[in-house]
Amino acid sequence: MGRRRRWKSKGLPAPGPATHDADPVTRSIAVCGDKVAIASGRRWRVVDIKERTEVHTDTSHEGPIRGVQFSADGQYLLTCADDKTARSWSTKDWSCLRVLKAAKKASACTFSADGRHIFFSDRFGDVLTATTLPTAATTAAAAAGLNAESPAAAAVEDASPAAADSPSPAAIGGSPT
Repeated sequence: MGRRRRWKSKGLPAPGPATHDADPVTRSIAVCGDKVAIASGRRWRVVDIKERTEVHTDTSHEGPIRGVQFSADGQYLLTCADDKTARSWSTKDWSCLRVLKAAKKASACTFSADGRHIFFSDRFGDVLTATTLPTAATTAAAAAGLNAESPAAAAVEDASPAAADSPSPAAIGGSPT
């Protein structure tokens, strides 16, 4: 990258990082028709490129978002982040349908071709899967007044290999944990 130069002070501050927070890095972009989903830092947003307007924005992830993906039919959006979660969203009203917890930071996500399953992985190759729509247990938790952000609802949505709708990572080609 070149030689590093020493800064000879003479009473002036050394050049270094700016004192303001830098803009977050855009890590993922997905396109579906006229809609573009953009993930930057902890925020993801959807922009209508035809109308040139922001359709929705969200900052519910607690870590940088690593992946964003539309389902093939455009009904769902999937996000995954360093907070060890993958979240599925309805594109009708942008409500969060599922919060899936994993043991490690999620680094990539996608839908199956038919849109019925979610796949997300970590940087070590473990791939976890779940159904796109909430399970009966999740629906019961929602009826009991638990929202998707509560720890109790997250426990229902555990996407670890032991979950009922999640085969082991080794069964999908990942490394066993």
